[in-house]
Amino acid sequence: MSLLEIKDACKRFGGVQAISEVSFRVEQGEILGLIGPNGAGKTTLFNLITGAIQMDRGSVLWDGREITGLRPDLACKAGISRTFQVTRPFGRMTCLENVYVPLLENQPNLKGKARQQESARLLGVTGLAGKEAWLAESLNLIDKKRLELARALAAGPRLILLDEVLGGLNTMEMQDALKLIKSIRDEYEMTVVWIEHIMGAIMSVCERVLVLDMGRLICQGEPGVVCQDPAVIEAYLGEQADA
Repeated sequence: MSLLEIKDACKRFGGVQAISEVSFRVEQGEILGLIGPNGAGKTTLFNLITGAIQMDRGSVLWDGREITGLRPDLACKAGISRTFQVTRPFGRMTCLENVYVPLLENQPNLKGKARQQESARLLGVTGLAGKEAWLAESLNLIDKKRLELARALAAGPRLILLDEVLGGLNTMEMQDALKLIKSIRDEYEMTVVWIEHIMGAIMSVCERVLVLDMGRLICQGEPGVVCQDPAVIEAYLGEQADA
C-alpha cells in the first residue's frame, strides 16, 4: 500500500484550472521530486494535500484512509508536515521558541529541559547551531529556510513536503542541503516530496520525478527518463523562451 495517493485532483481559481486530473502515488521511504515551470501548480498541489485549500474534485488517501479536505493541523497530526516557499516564522520569537511550537503540539511528552534539548538538536541538524536565542525576524532568508525545515521536522512527520528549500543557497550550502535531505529519509525514516527548480539537484537525489505543466501531470518516472522526455523539455524550454 502506498503511503500517499492522490486521485484525480482538480482545483480551479476563478476561470483558471490550477490543477487538472492529477493522480500519483508516493511510496513509503522514497524521495519524490516535483518539478515544473513557474505557475505549473506545484505549491497548489501541496496545499491540496495538506488541506490548506479544498479540492473541487478528487481525493487524498493517507495510508489507505481518505483524508480529503482534512484541516492542516489534523493533517500534520496524521503525519504530514511541510515547509513553505515563502517562510512564515514567528518573527518576535527566538529560533528555539519557534521549534517549541510544533514540539508542544506533536510531542507533548517532551517537557522542560528535554524539549529545549530537542529544539536545539533540530536547529543544529538544519544548520542553526549557535543561533538558538536569535529572533526569527533577524535571520536572513537562508537561515529562515533552515528554521522552516527545523519546525517541519519538529512535527515528527512520516511525510515531509519541501517547497524550494534550495533557493538562495551557494554551491557549498546546496551540497549540505542535499546531504540533509538524504539524511531525512535515511536517518529519520521519513518520506520526502520535494518541489525544486534546480534540476541537477532533483536529478541527483530523487528516485522518481513528477512533472507538472499548466496544472497537468505530463510525465513521471526515473530522473534519467524524465529529463529526456520531449514534453518535459518543451515545458522548460518554453519557460526559458518567455523569460
